[in-house]
Amino acid sequence: MGARFPAMKFRHGYACVDVDTLLDRCVVAFRHYEEGGTAAAATVTSSEVRSADFPLTRWREVYAADAVDPFLRQVADALARWEIVAR
Repeated sequence: MGARFPAMKFRHGYACVDVDTLLDRCVVAFRHYEEGGTAAAATVTSSEVRSADFPLTRWREVYAADAVDPFLRQVADALARWEIVAR
């Protein structure tokens, strides 16, 4: 997806591994749609991305929530557009 979030330690944020796992699923979904796949067979939905609830953590490598949240809204919007087209 090309997004880069600065990883931090000893600050509150979302665990990098949790965010990266969701974004990996989004990449697979976008590829699925680009190859003509249906919304029913996608690996993640726009609703799942919108409702993603990452706990704030401090003692692991984290991404700043204020950087991740706006990007996830854009990803969810893009997935929603694909879901309409791929019905």
